Amino acid sequence: MIPWQKPPSKRSRPILLPHNASRSDTRPEQFGLDPAANFQFFFRPGGGATDPLGANPGKLLRDAAVFGLRTVLKF
Repeated sequence: MIPWQKPPSKRSRPILLPHNASRSDTRPEQFGLDPAANFQFFFRPGGGATDPLGANPGKLLRDAAVFGLRTVLKF
């Protein structure tokens, strides 16, 4: 039976580079802003629930379109 050993962490693994190449030449750092748009449309939100706080209590919730923007800042 082989005894169990904890696998090495990813941080301790050496980075293999071609001979006479620096890390910055192999994988240059990329800075910037990466926006991603998002659109969702909800049909019958709440499964037919009513809006108790609206102007007309008891009226079904309407369908809704939701737009979003997610950004990732790379530095």
